[in-house]
Amino acid sequence: MSPMKGSSSQARERRVNEEDGVVSLCAYRRMRAVEESTEQLTGLLEELHRQAIDIHNEIIERAELSVLTELCRSCGVILDLVDRDLQAAVLTPAALYGNSGQRIFGKKPLQNWVLRKLKCPQQVRVMTALTEAEFRIVEYEPRLDGNYGQAVPLAGPWRGEPQQVAGLISRCAMASARPGVYCGWSINFEGQDFIIFAHRLDRSREVAVRDFLGAYDDLADPAVWRRAELRLLRTIIDPEGRHQSTMPNGLRRGLRLPPSRRGLLLSIRRALWRQFAEPTQGLTIHAHIAALVDDEAARAAFLDEVAEIVETVTIKSGGLPLGAQSVALDEVLRPFYTDHQGRLWCRADLRARPLSHLLLDVSTLEAMGLGEEQPIGAALEWTEKNPDHQATKIIDAAYMTYRIEQNLVATYGLCCGRDVPEPSDELSFAGRSPVLPNFKVLFDDRFLEQPLSSLPLDGADRTRLKRGLASNGHDLEVFCLGDIPGDERKLARFDGVSHATCNAVRRAILQLGLQWRSL
Repeated sequence: MSPMKGSSSQARERRVNEEDGVVSLCAYRRMRAVEESTEQLTGLLEELHRQAIDIHNEIIERAELSVLTELCRSCGVILDLVDRDLQAAVLTPAALYGNSGQRIFGKKPLQNWVLRKLKCPQQVRVMTALTEAEFRIVEYEPRLDGNYGQAVPLAGPWRGEPQQVAGLISRCAMASARPGVYCGWSINFEGQDFIIFAHRLDRSREVAVRDFLGAYDDLADPAVWRRAELRLLRTIIDPEGRHQSTMPNGLRRGLRLPPSRRGLLLSIRRALWRQFAEPTQGLTIHAHIAALVDDEAARAAFLDEVAEIVETVTIKSGGLPLGAQSVALDEVLRPFYTDHQGRLWCRADLRARPLSHLLLDVSTLEAMGLGEEQPIGAALEWTEKNPDHQATKIIDAAYMTYRIEQNLVATYGLCCGRDVPEPSDELSFAGRSPVLPNFKVLFDDRFLEQPLSSLPLDGADRTRLKRGLASNGHDLEVFCLGDIPGDERKLARFDGVSHATCNAVRRAILQLGLQWRSL
């Protein structure tokens, strides 16, 4: 969109000349207010429309979905056969704007994404108005009382109610002030009513539209008007039926239904799981959260990425069912015991725990002059006073490792002696996923030296594991966590070790990870 340069001053001069050069001060001020609002709105729409198109095209790459294509499918027209100017003037605005979001697959989440990406508050207000705007067919007469044109809706709940409009704004600039029948979206800006993305219908389209509207008796009913909107749009695009889909009942065949809210939430969580999986080492999103949760900048970047995943999956799925509440980050991150700010639900006060939990050597303790029974907080205070001391680096690294360890078990719901929760039925695959690869990367190496006999297993699972290891020449008291190839599921290859026992080992690893430094 590019505003017409000088159009406002020319229009003002023409109005003065037409009234013999005599206007009242009140009329002049009103005229100036209309022109200023029009210029401001046109400039905002130019940038907004460019960004909206860019985001639509970005979604094609990210979600492999084109809302423009979905609109054409819903209307029953073939996009490639539609004139390019008509695509740009009518179809593209119809894909991006208006309150038909629940009737076009992917449109509502696209509009939400555009709103989230916009930085200018005024653009946000205009876009918000456009997402709620009604599609209208109006008969326009310019310059009522010298300042406003009159737009009379030909159909819909507003049929026959004249509306004073400050202007008609096309996708390029101010539309021609010629009388005629226009389609577009009505919004209010700075107290002035405008018809946005107005497109003047040529004679054949005007006749086809009037015939279409004449076939309905109840278009004043809002529900009937909404159902007729896509058919009306098809009539505008293709009045002679040359570009319509050849499929029987093409209009209905083009519609796709969005998933249930529960189904959408599950799809989002699965996409999140895949995005942060590291298949080479077997790491999962749990390790990712544990490593970044204490870094504010990293946490913010993580949440931005999660939000984009939510938006991408929502758009690809076609949005939420009508009336359904949007999916919040709290819900998405709940299986990982993390809130919408990227913070863990349960955080222990590690500073109050004894210094022995840092597993420091004697020389480091002596350098600080502290004993193992003293709190970790005392050591951290010492490092703040001695930033250049060699012991400070050792203590900082040990504390960071300990903190990440506790973060990791907290992502599984363990903290302060809390029992391991049962897997959620909404994300059960995550609840049963292996945990040992995360421990191998994030935990102190001495954890992997713990023998399997140290796992808190019940008698039956311990016996099965002991017999299975013995059948392959291993001893439960000697075989260590680090000796398990890959992850804990590999134990199932030993005789008598079932998948149920592997799951028990998984839970025991989590419990040991919470407590091993205090044993």
